[in-house]
Amino acid sequence: MYKKVISVLFLAFAVSITISCGGLQPIPVEAYGEEGATLFEDLPIPLKSAEVDVLYATDRTRDSDQEILLYGNDRSSSLAFGFARVNLGKDLSWNDLVAWSQSQNPEPVNIEPFITSVTEVARLPASPYPYELNKSGQLILGAQFSEQLNTVQETIQNTIRKRLELTGRKDIYVHVHGIKSQIGDTLIDAALTYHLYGRQGVPIVYSWPAGQRGLLRGYTGDRESGEFTVFHLKEFIKIIAAIDEVAKINFTAHSRGTDVILTALRELIIEARASGKDPHRSLKLSNLILIAPDIDAGVASQRVIAEALTFSLDRVTVYTNDHDGAIAIATKLFGNSQRLGNYDVSEVTERQKESLKRFKNYDIIFYSGEGGGLLEHSYYQSPAMLADYFLLLEGKKPGASNGRPLEPLGEYMWGMDDNYLK
Repeated sequence: MYKKVISVLFLAFAVSITISCGGLQPIPVEAYGEEGATLFEDLPIPLKSAEVDVLYATDRTRDSDQEILLYGNDRSSSLAFGFARVNLGKDLSWNDLVAWSQSQNPEPVNIEPFITSVTEVARLPASPYPYELNKSGQLILGAQFSEQLNTVQETIQNTIRKRLELTGRKDIYVHVHGIKSQIGDTLIDAALTYHLYGRQGVPIVYSWPAGQRGLLRGYTGDRESGEFTVFHLKEFIKIIAAIDEVAKINFTAHSRGTDVILTALRELIIEARASGKDPHRSLKLSNLILIAPDIDAGVASQRVIAEALTFSLDRVTVYTNDHDGAIAIATKLFGNSQRLGNYDVSEVTERQKESLKRFKNYDIIFYSGEGGGLLEHSYYQSPAMLADYFLLLEGKKPGASNGRPLEPLGEYMWGMDDNYLK
């Protein structure tokens, strides 16, 4: 009995290890393509700074004990929206930052990001909303509440519009983190990714109330918080999609965040289809990128393939690593036969291969490098992964002939290691 308890506690502890954010490295300059030489030169003056503004939405409670406004791990019934200012390095010049970003600076550079301020701009009314049935049996909101809701939504939309004015690319990049994550770490991670991508589009962190303390309780508590946040995430996606100036919305989710975004998108797509709309167009859905997904492979198959989600997106990409220790522990913890985040190419069934061929926009990429820390779970921070991730966002399909030299492992299945682009 004693050994069994110790074993369970170890599993819970290992799953709950927080992978440090802000550890991103500069990527090979080849990943920028032909525009690499002028990528940072053509930016507007307000963006040429070591400071980066990252928008955020969160249903975490406010943490009043911090000098800088941040948010804790508990759930809030209302969704807050604002922006954080991230400094990528104290006394860091723009020229040194650009040289480091393109791996061309032989001198040490102080890349130690920190948050200088967090400003909450708006807050949606608390949920659940006070719906009622009218005489026709339709769900409606009272006039006063609707006016309040519309005012907040317009404030959020206008803030995003101002950010869109600074970029020629009118795309939104939504980042959804996994369990045991703090909003500050995720904001820094998003700021670095946005900078290394050439400060294109508008980055938004969606931070749900993960980060519960404890071992097993922390993991299970975060899982349920992931279910709690779905309503707020859906509302936020609809607010963004309603902005005329927004061209496309891209979603990147890590670890347990993959379940959060898959659930929200599934429900939104079903809702759009039921109302006779094309979800691809009405929700402006582009890329759905799942990195180290901590979700049962069968559940993912039902939500993505059985529900035909791929028809509503430009592309679905899954990055998996069969050496991912955190996902392996989660597999044992839940007794599942397989989780999507540590798939091996040999485990892809013939039926799944046929599904990939049918959809033609669903790629599985098997990472075999050494990035990702102790449990090889945060390999998204490695230069190789970032390079392919950026090329994906540029609209390049996998394959050397398309400018993404991934190793073909079968139709719509690809391999990559740390020698990518070298």
